[in-house]
Amino acid sequence: MRLYALFFALSLAAGLPAGTAFFVTAPVQAPAGSSGQDAMAAQHAGATLMRHQVLGELAHQMAGPDGPGVGRIYAKPATGSYLLTDAGSQWTTAVGQGQTLVGVVEAYRGQFGWTGKPFVGALRAPISKFDISMGRISLAPILLSEIPAPQLSSADDDRIQLDLPAFVDSSGIASGAVLWRQEPGQAWNKRSDLPLLPGGQAFLDLSVTAGAQYRYGLSIRFPWPDGGQGGALPLENGSYVSLARSDSGWIQASKVQPSPTPFPTLPVAVATPDLGTE
Repeated sequence: MRLYALFFALSLAAGLPAGTAFFVTAPVQAPAGSSGQDAMAAQHAGATLMRHQVLGELAHQMAGPDGPGVGRIYAKPATGSYLLTDAGSQWTTAVGQGQTLVGVVEAYRGQFGWTGKPFVGALRAPISKFDISMGRISLAPILLSEIPAPQLSSADDDRIQLDLPAFVDSSGIASGAVLWRQEPGQAWNKRSDLPLLPGGQAFLDLSVTAGAQYRYGLSIRFPWPDGGQGGALPLENGSYVSLARSDSGWIQASKVQPSPTPFPTLPVAVATPDLGTE
């Protein structure tokens, strides 16, 4: 019996078979100094967990405050918000020593009743022999950061000049941003890949029609080497692009801009895979 127990312990230290329980937990915090609605962002966030060099395998927060399979992280008045989910049972390949875990936590309009600004945070950590033997990895707090909205600098009949404010990357692992553009009645489309510049940057859109209206948004890109198949750009390999996206509001290709209108607080339909229950 002792030999069997020793063999089982050694097996766990090397790796866990696919579909074996392996829990991931971490506190999630709103941006430092945030107040009002911004301070509530972590209570409306969802989590996605993946590993480097593991193609297309995503795990989500399961059995959160809204019940099994919904995806919202926990929010407790006494302890704050945190993720705690069985990622191993969702991943279809074995959890192994030396794999690198990547987690992205995000809050965006229409998700779990959130009506505020978009926020995102992330973590990256190696999975150790100790983590595997314990069947759990406990991580440092994830600090959310607001995704800034593009700002109108100038416009004319044949161009729109944007100011893109700097994104404060609390995670330290973001690799860039994605600029999106939307026209009335159409879906958001990727406009450009951008670096993260500490002082912000400008973007000149010369592909506009005189008098037409457009709106622009930013998502944040996180490295997922040899991963892909997830996030806002599921066909791109090697990165996870946040579903959380900022919004400039409507901008017209004209010197004279229309009067601003309030952004509608309507739910956003987001396709979510059938994750089942823990």
